[in-house]
Formats: sequence, C-alpha cells, structure tokens
Amino acid sequence: MKLLKKILLIILVIVIIVVFYNYSKLNILAGYSAKNTASSVFVAGRDLAFTDSTDNNFSPINLTSDKIDLEEKSATGSAFGLLKRKAIYRKGLGAVLITDDFDTSTPFLTPNRTTSNNPTPYPYGNGPKKILYLLILTIKNYKTPSIHYLMKPIKQELLLLFIKIKLFQKNMIQDSPKTQNF
Repeated sequence: MKLLKKILLIILVIVIIVVFYNYSKLNILAGYSAKNTASSVFVAGRDLAFTDSTDNNFSPINLTSDKIDLEEKSATGSAFGLLKRKAIYRKGLGAVLITDDFDTSTPFLTPNRTTSNNPTPYPYGNGPKKILYLLILTIKNYKTPSIHYLMKPIKQELLLLFIKIKLFQKNMIQDSPKTQNF
C-alpha cells in the first residue's frame, strides 16, 4: 500500500511539473485554434465540422476543442479545458484574438476600401490573366516538324487573336471612343 502511494505521488508530481512547464504552450494552441476557426467560419464561410476535420486537424492543434457563437460572431478555442482563448470577427478586418478584459461592445474603425476598374491583365489590374500569350509561347517551342506543320495554321490564328486582344485592351486603357475594325 505504501509503495502504491509513493508511485501515485511521484506520478502526480510529474504531471504537475509537465503542466507547469507546458501551460504557456496551451495559450498558443488555444489561440491558434480560435483564430483559425473564426477566420474559416466567418471569413471563408465554412462550417465548424469542416474546419475541425481539415484546417485544424494536425498535431498538436487537433488536441483543442472549438466552439462558435454565430450571434456574437466569435470562436473560442480550449486546450484540454485548462485554457481558453477567444477570437472575434470584425467586418473589414477579419478575425482577431482578444483578451479577457476586451470590451466587444466598443465600436471599432473599419477600413474604407475601394476597388479600381483597371482592365490591365492580372496581376497588374483586374483583367484576365495572359493565358493566350502563354499558349502562343508554348506552341512556338514545339521542335517536331510534323507538329510544327500541323500547328502552323493554329499559331497564325492565335497570333491574330492575340493582336486583336492587345489592340482592344489598348483602346480600353486609353478610354478612346474610336473603334477599330479587325
């Protein structure tokens, strides 16, 4: 009996030491889980089950449990029930972690974002990517004579189409009222 008490006492001391030295890591686990859950649910529009099964399903984050409050637009992450962290969603800013003494009823500044209407191809504007240009470069790099012979009419048509698109984009950027016949 005395031996069993000594073993249980040693195990209890070891558990207390492990919890004491790893308590700060629980703060990171719960905070990451709460913030990632809030971003996934309120920004990306996913549900809690999907977030827990995919986004938060890696070690050691999968050891935390998450809860969401749709009315308050907040997510709470709990690491073993020992430590809880809360993240709230703010429109225009995304999800942010908050402390226990944070007052959620205080108003906050939201950014005034504007979007430009620039038809220049992505990434310089809002227009489509330069896929056609990349396709033409790919076709030009074929070295086999038979493929080159077969691709020659297609290359010419694509090149004409590419020139038409370029001229159209140039006219759109300059905002000129004139039209060109192709």
